[in-house]
Amino acid sequence: MTESQDNAIPAQGDHGSDVGWFDTKFQMAEPEYLAVARAADFQRGWHVLDAGCGSGSFLPELAELVGSTGRLTALDLAPENVATVRERVEQWGFPMPLETHTGSVTALPFDDQTFDALWCANVTLYLSDAELEKAIAEFRRVVKPGGLVAIKEVDLAVTRVNPAPTGFFWHFLEATQEISVQIHGALRSQNLKRWLERAGFGSVRQQTTLIERWAPLLPVEHLYISGILAWSAKYALQTDLAREEIAIWEKLSSRDSVDSLVNHPDFYFCEGIILATGYRPS
Repeated sequence: MTESQDNAIPAQGDHGSDVGWFDTKFQMAEPEYLAVARAADFQRGWHVLDAGCGSGSFLPELAELVGSTGRLTALDLAPENVATVRERVEQWGFPMPLETHTGSVTALPFDDQTFDALWCANVTLYLSDAELEKAIAEFRRVVKPGGLVAIKEVDLAVTRVNPAPTGFFWHFLEATQEISVQIHGALRSQNLKRWLERAGFGSVRQQTTLIERWAPLLPVEHLYISGILAWSAKYALQTDLAREEIAIWEKLSSRDSVDSLVNHPDFYFCEGIILATGYRPS
């Protein structure tokens, strides 16, 4: 859960957290998500903090990366998410220690220089600019000198939905970025490299991975994409977008609409994943 509120698809750690939504999102893009986690370059034997762990979807991969000699700590602001993670950890039977904590990414309840690395996935878009600045300062504080911070976030700037009029999704973003914290945050993710650099991190790098899906969609793909577009429609319908585009958003506002673009035989969806990493100076 984050400090900023938005009537939205639940955030990882959001007050309205929904474990089912977290799982659907992860399952829809699991190949891309796991590849991004591996690209962060976590090392065996490290103690890694999953800051904003949600339902714990990334923990099995983090456990694989740090190995039996490593350690994991999972934190989320929503107690129900932390309880879910505790239950799942018992089922997973990790070979290394794992601790769970309830707390905020803007005020981490850990001593300075506790972790070798920090992983933060699908969290920063729910933060205001001021909150993101606090969170990154906290990330730097709790990792050791030379420690790695890896932020994985959605990049809405490369989102495409077809078949639709040219500029359909960009018009939506332009009209709604100032009325939704999440949309603003998901567009800001393109600049996470600069945020890390300004916070004093070194060897900062950033890469974008595309999630692309075509009709016919798998059930989990249809569930996620129709859900995210229905959420987006709530904001689109508050704007003065062109009448043709409003008509499309009205159909997208219902997951059950037979005429929705999601059900079109030529449907295409693209979403970006940003991975920004940096090291605390030694």
